[in-house]
Amino acid sequence: MQIPVRCECGTVTGFLEARGVSVHGRCYCLDCQAFARYLGKPERMLDAEGGTEVIGTLPLRLHFTAGADRLACITLSARGPLRWYAECCRMAICNSSRAPRTPFVTLNTRTLAVAPREVDRAFGRSGFIFSAKAAAAPVASKPLGLFFALPKILWNVIYARLTGAWRKNPLFKPGTDEPIRAPQQLSKEQRYALRGDAAPN
Repeated sequence: MQIPVRCECGTVTGFLEARGVSVHGRCYCLDCQAFARYLGKPERMLDAEGGTEVIGTLPLRLHFTAGADRLACITLSARGPLRWYAECCRMAICNSSRAPRTPFVTLNTRTLAVAPREVDRAFGRSGFIFSAKAAAAPVASKPLGLFFALPKILWNVIYARLTGAWRKNPLFKPGTDEPIRAPQQLSKEQRYALRGDAAPN
Protein backbone atom coordinates (compact mmCIF):
# COMPACT_ATOMS: atom_id res chain seq x y z
CA MET A 1 0.00 0.00 0.00
CA GLN A 2 1.25 3.48 -0.90
CA ILE A 3 0.08 6.44 1.20
CA PRO A 4 0.37 9.76 -0.66
CA VAL A 5 2.56 12.48 0.85
CA ARG A 6 1.83 16.12 0.00
CA CYS A 7 2.88 19.51 1.31
CA GLU A 8 0.20 22.14 1.84
CA CYS A 9 0.60 23.82 -1.56
CA GLY A 10 1.17 20.58 -3.48
CA THR A 11 4.70 21.37 -4.68
CA VAL A 12 6.32 18.54 -2.71
CA THR A 13 4.64 15.21 -3.38
CA GLY A 14 5.48 11.56 -2.92
CA PHE A 15 4.33 8.50 -1.07
CA LEU A 16 5.07 6.39 1.98
CA GLU A 17 5.09 2.63 1.69
CA ALA A 18 2.88 1.02 4.33
CA ARG A 19 4.92 -2.14 4.77
CA GLY A 20 7.36 -3.59 7.23
CA VAL A 21 7.66 -2.37 10.80
CA SER A 22 6.49 1.12 11.71
CA VAL A 23 5.33 3.00 14.80
CA HIS A 24 2.47 5.47 15.16
CA GLY A 25 2.22 7.92 18.03
CA ARG A 26 2.42 11.50 19.26
CA CYS A 27 5.36 13.57 20.45
CA TYR A 28 4.88 16.53 22.81
CA CYS A 29 8.54 17.46 23.26
CA LEU A 30 9.47 21.14 23.41
CA ASP A 31 11.70 20.86 20.35
CA CYS A 32 8.87 19.56 18.16
CA GLN A 33 6.75 22.44 19.41
CA ALA A 34 9.64 24.82 18.64
CA PHE A 35 9.90 23.46 15.09
CA ALA A 36 6.20 24.14 14.53
CA ARG A 37 6.63 27.71 15.75
CA TYR A 38 9.68 28.19 13.55
CA LEU A 39 7.57 27.33 10.52
CA GLY A 40 5.10 30.04 11.47
CA LYS A 41 1.75 28.27 11.78
CA PRO A 42 1.89 25.73 14.59
CA GLU A 43 -1.79 24.87 14.17
CA ARG A 44 -0.86 23.11 10.91
CA MET A 45 1.43 20.76 12.80
CA LEU A 46 0.33 20.50 16.43
CA ASP A 47 -2.80 19.20 18.10
CA ALA A 48 -4.64 21.18 20.79
CA GLU A 49 -2.22 19.97 23.46
CA GLY A 50 0.90 20.80 21.46
CA GLY A 51 1.56 17.31 20.12
CA THR A 52 2.76 16.15 16.71
CA GLU A 53 1.26 12.94 15.34
CA VAL A 54 3.93 10.93 13.55
CA ILE A 55 4.65 7.70 11.71
CA GLY A 56 8.13 6.33 12.40
CA THR A 57 9.66 4.07 9.78
CA LEU A 58 12.71 3.46 7.60
CA PRO A 59 13.74 6.21 5.15
CA LEU A 60 13.77 3.73 2.26
CA ARG A 61 9.97 3.60 2.46
CA LEU A 62 9.67 7.34 1.79
CA HIS A 63 9.67 8.40 -1.87
CA PHE A 64 9.44 11.87 -3.41
CA THR A 65 7.90 12.14 -6.87
CA ALA A 66 8.06 15.93 -7.25
CA GLY A 67 9.46 18.94 -5.44
CA ALA A 68 12.36 17.28 -3.60
CA ASP A 69 14.45 20.29 -4.60
CA ARG A 70 12.12 22.44 -2.50
CA LEU A 71 12.92 20.57 0.71
CA ALA A 72 14.87 22.44 3.37
CA CYS A 73 15.95 21.46 6.85
CA ILE A 74 17.00 22.87 10.17
CA THR A 75 18.44 21.42 13.32
CA LEU A 76 17.80 22.84 16.76
CA SER A 77 21.07 21.61 18.24
CA ALA A 78 24.39 20.13 17.16
CA ARG A 79 23.21 16.59 17.93
CA GLY A 80 19.50 16.89 17.34
CA PRO A 81 17.59 15.38 14.41
CA LEU A 82 17.29 17.01 11.03
CA ARG A 83 13.87 18.60 10.66
CA TRP A 84 12.67 18.76 7.06
CA TYR A 85 10.03 21.06 5.62
CA ALA A 86 8.77 22.33 2.28
CA GLU A 87 10.25 25.78 1.80
CA CYS A 88 7.48 26.66 -0.68
CA CYS A 89 4.72 26.66 1.94
CA ARG A 90 6.75 26.02 5.13
CA MET A 91 4.90 22.77 5.80
CA ALA A 92 6.62 20.28 8.09
CA ILE A 93 7.39 17.03 6.29
CA CYS A 94 9.51 14.81 8.55
CA ASN A 95 12.35 14.46 11.01
CA SER A 96 15.35 12.25 10.29
CA SER A 97 18.52 11.07 11.96
CA ARG A 98 21.67 13.07 11.26
CA ALA A 99 23.45 10.16 9.57
CA PRO A 100 22.10 7.58 7.10
CA ARG A 101 23.82 4.76 8.99
CA THR A 102 21.29 5.31 11.76
CA PRO A 103 18.26 5.10 9.50
CA PHE A 104 15.04 6.41 10.93
CA VAL A 105 12.46 8.95 9.83
CA THR A 106 9.26 10.25 11.44
CA LEU A 107 6.64 11.75 9.16
CA ASN A 108 4.10 14.30 10.30
CA THR A 109 0.76 12.61 9.58
CA ARG A 110 -0.64 15.94 8.37
CA THR A 111 1.44 15.48 5.22
CA LEU A 112 -0.31 12.16 4.51
CA ALA A 113 -3.05 12.97 2.01
CA VAL A 114 -5.58 10.45 3.33
CA ALA A 115 -8.23 10.44 6.03
CA PRO A 116 -7.10 9.66 9.61
CA ARG A 117 -8.90 6.31 9.51
CA GLU A 118 -6.76 5.33 6.50
CA VAL A 119 -3.61 6.23 8.44
CA ASP A 120 -4.80 3.99 11.28
CA ARG A 121 -5.60 1.18 8.84
CA ALA A 122 -2.18 1.36 7.21
CA PHE A 123 0.00 1.81 10.31
CA GLY A 124 -2.17 0.84 13.26
CA ARG A 125 -3.76 3.23 15.72
CA SER A 126 -1.64 5.76 17.57
CA GLY A 127 -0.03 3.69 20.30
CA PHE A 128 2.55 5.77 22.15
CA ILE A 129 3.00 9.17 23.73
CA PHE A 130 6.44 10.74 24.01
CA SER A 131 7.27 13.57 26.42
CA ALA A 132 3.74 13.92 27.80
CA LYS A 133 4.98 16.23 30.58
CA ALA A 134 5.83 18.89 27.97
CA ALA A 135 2.28 18.99 26.58
CA ALA A 136 0.50 22.35 26.62
CA ALA A 137 -2.40 20.69 28.45
CA PRO A 138 -2.66 17.43 30.40
CA VAL A 139 -2.49 14.29 28.26
CA ALA A 140 -2.64 10.68 29.39
CA SER A 141 0.74 8.97 29.08
CA LYS A 142 0.98 5.53 27.49
CA PRO A 143 4.07 3.90 29.02
CA LEU A 144 3.26 0.49 27.57
CA GLY A 145 2.84 1.98 24.11
CA LEU A 146 6.33 3.50 24.23
CA PHE A 147 7.69 0.26 25.72
CA PHE A 148 6.45 -1.69 22.69
CA ALA A 149 7.44 1.00 20.16
CA LEU A 150 11.12 1.17 21.11
CA PRO A 151 11.95 -2.44 20.08
CA LYS A 152 10.31 -1.80 16.69
CA ILE A 153 12.49 1.27 16.17
CA LEU A 154 15.59 -0.68 17.16
CA TRP A 155 14.63 -3.57 14.88
CA ASN A 156 14.34 -1.23 11.89
CA VAL A 157 17.80 0.18 12.52
CA ILE A 158 19.37 -3.27 12.95
CA TYR A 159 17.60 -4.63 9.86
CA ALA A 160 18.78 -1.73 7.72
CA ARG A 161 22.36 -2.00 8.96
CA LEU A 162 22.57 -5.76 8.39
CA THR A 163 21.00 -5.68 4.93
CA GLY A 164 22.51 -2.43 3.66
CA ALA A 165 19.03 -0.94 3.32
CA TRP A 166 20.26 2.17 5.17
CA ARG A 167 21.88 3.26 1.89
CA LYS A 168 18.44 3.92 0.40
CA ASN A 169 17.61 7.29 1.89
CA PRO A 170 15.95 10.08 -0.13
CA LEU A 171 17.18 12.72 2.33
CA PHE A 172 20.90 12.06 1.74
CA LYS A 173 23.02 12.21 -1.38
CA PRO A 174 23.63 8.65 -2.65
CA GLY A 175 26.72 7.02 -1.21
CA THR A 176 27.46 9.87 1.20
CA ASP A 177 26.66 11.11 4.69
CA GLU A 178 25.68 14.49 3.20
CA PRO A 179 22.02 15.62 3.39
CA ILE A 180 20.45 16.70 0.10
CA ARG A 181 20.15 20.17 1.64
CA ALA A 182 22.60 21.62 4.12
CA PRO A 183 20.82 21.99 7.47
CA GLN A 184 20.55 25.39 9.11
CA GLN A 185 21.47 25.12 12.77
CA LEU A 186 19.60 27.52 15.01
CA SER A 187 21.43 29.29 17.77
CA LYS A 188 20.89 28.29 21.37
CA GLU A 189 19.02 31.54 21.92
CA GLN A 190 16.74 30.92 18.92
CA ARG A 191 16.02 27.38 20.03
CA TYR A 192 15.02 28.31 23.56
CA ALA A 193 13.01 31.32 22.45
CA LEU A 194 10.97 29.04 20.17
CA ARG A 195 10.63 26.50 22.97
CA GLY A 196 9.28 29.21 25.25
CA ASP A 197 11.82 28.71 28.02
CA ALA A 198 15.06 30.35 29.06
CA ALA A 199 18.37 29.17 27.59
CA PRO A 200 20.74 27.72 30.19
CA ASN A 201 23.86 29.72 30.95
